Amino acid sequence: MPSEPASMPTARNSTSTGIPSRAENLLEVMPISSSTPASNMATCSDGIWLAPAQLALRMPHGPRFCRSGPTWRGVRCAPGRWLPRRPPPAPDPYPLSRALLEAVLADRVSDRFVCELIWPRLGYAPDGAGTWSAGPAAGDVWRESFPIEPQFIAERPPAVALTRSIAKEHKQLLKEQLGFAGYRIGELYPRRTRRATAVNWLLAHLAERGEPLPETGPLPELLQAPADPVAGHPGDRPVQ
Repeated sequence: MPSEPASMPTARNSTSTGIPSRAENLLEVMPISSSTPASNMATCSDGIWLAPAQLALRMPHGPRFCRSGPTWRGVRCAPGRWLPRRPPPAPDPYPLSRALLEAVLADRVSDRFVCELIWPRLGYAPDGAGTWSAGPAAGDVWRESFPIEPQFIAERPPAVALTRSIAKEHKQLLKEQLGFAGYRIGELYPRRTRRATAVNWLLAHLAERGEPLPETGPLPELLQAPADPVAGHPGDRPVQ
């Protein structure tokens, strides 16, 4: 059995069963075997499945170490071993609706929220630190050109790439589905025009999958349109 790192929390007050009675830094885990009866299962808080009769030491950083214990509910545990951290699952894309896309065009949501409507649909997913990275589902062009969080509103290259990725037959969906004819002359700021591109891409994404655009759906807390459309909302990145 591998030795425990010096920085690992130490279990205290072990009982005669060998399982620590105080487990502030321990997680009871569930069996991996699909044949194990459900009565032998215990839920691990982060959803990781480990061998039964083990306690996983939660560490602030790095892998988790599994310490073997005695038989537990009639099941003998496996030897201790190291287990790598698993990245959090990709969140479901925020549901699209006409009301939501019109809020994007009206500048009622942050620039990052607009990007987060697109990233999961392009195959990006957040890592443990909250940074979105291109995953296996992202196309080669996106993975190579923008491996991390393409800023579709703040930066020109990702905005151009997004525009070029919209098929010709879908480039008029803004007008056809939303009746959006474009911004007025005094509203032609990069932040606004790139929002129009983002909405066009989202409409094209639905069209390519044959999915309808609902009239209504969940909405985030809507913001007031910024007084300075160039600067945008608090927290928006400077536009390049």
